[in-house]
Amino acid sequence: MKKLKAPIGADGANIGTRLYPLDADGNITVPDDAAQTLVGVGGFQLIADIPGAPEGHTVLLSTNGPQSCSHGSDSFSTDENGYVTVPTSMVGALLSHGFAVPTPAIIEGAEQPEPAQADAEAVDIPQIPFGTQLEAVQTSVETSNSVAE
Repeated sequence: MKKLKAPIGADGANIGTRLYPLDADGNITVPDDAAQTLVGVGGFQLIADIPGAPEGHTVLLSTNGPQSCSHGSDSFSTDENGYVTVPTSMVGALLSHGFAVPTPAIIEGAEQPEPAQADAEAVDIPQIPFGTQLEAVQTSVETSNSVAE
């Protein structure tokens, strides 16, 4: 996974059928193969690689700069990019101590509400040239209403 800084005005990135939303800092986390396109074409900037986690472990991001934590006799420190890999059983406790899970992707079609589509009535709006007096506009509207009836 790669972490990218979004260009100004972006609210996320769509890769295939997945939406990657921005986090609070204006960054997104995307798969390695999507990063090249977003950097080369989309105007995103590469920030840091997110390390992979072995089974039973989770990668967390420090929100308070370099930190360390311990579990039993094991100690875990953040890397130069602020990431730390810890046993998954520790994640719940660390989230309240300045760590966060990197932003996950939202998969389209997975329990997302359908946008509401109202059956709007088509309305014919008359074209009014600049500089037309109000009386002429009212006459034009009255004429178009009587024609429509």
